[in-house]
Amino acid sequence: MRPFATVMGLATLLAASPAVACSIILPADYEGSSQQRRDVRDSIERATIIIDGEVVRPWTPERPALVRVEHVLKGYPPELVEVGGPGAGADCSIPLAHIGERSRMILSNGPSPYDLFRDQSEARHEDRVLHSDRREVWPYFPGIQAAPSN
Repeated sequence: MRPFATVMGLATLLAASPAVACSIILPADYEGSSQQRRDVRDSIERATIIIDGEVVRPWTPERPALVRVEHVLKGYPPELVEVGGPGAGADCSIPLAHIGERSRMILSNGPSPYDLFRDQSEARHEDRVLHSDRREVWPYFPGIQAAPSN
């Protein structure tokens, strides 16, 4: 009976975790499909702004990340934008928790804060639609973990 209780406890913990709550399972034939290309085009059309940016203040539950805009691919953002509300991560959006993280960001909602839901997994499809290769223009850099504040 004890192993069953352990497994059930672990299952309950996993079910409540944001990573599991945000898991997306795509059909095996989705990668490279016409449906994926349509989905990418739609997400770019619906985006409020699209930028290449660098995190200058990491996200915390108390305040959004602050991102310095380097390149603008859509919209008219200011030089600095806030990204990620209090639920970032738990609501399937991506918290920008590393200082110096550099990436292309397809942002929605906003302007304070914008939401980031698209990771880098469809970069080549997004770049094809945007006619801009992020590997050459603004390569991803993971940044560094911010020191905990006391």
